[in-house]
Amino acid sequence: MSAGSLDQVVRRADVLWRRSGATVLIRRPGDDQLAVLADTGLALWEAIVEPTSVGDLCDHLASSYGVDMQTVIDDVQVALLDLVDRGVVRRD
Repeated sequence: MSAGSLDQVVRRADVLWRRSGATVLIRRPGDDQLAVLADTGLALWEAIVEPTSVGDLCDHLASSYGVDMQTVIDDVQVALLDLVDRGVVRRD
């Protein structure tokens, strides 16, 4: 998965989540393990309500936070791979 790829990502519809301040708690039904996202992780979660390309997601986060694109790409790739592995985000 790379920022320039055509992969699209979106939250899985069956995922349970709750926002609490600057964090979001996420888990799959039947799974006791929680994923906790804070700050920019929360921004990532909010940005993938609808399917979006990884490139567009990185552009959005880089411009929103004024961070250089390579840093955003590196961080987003790690975060998305983890969320896909946990089964809370789907790649299309």
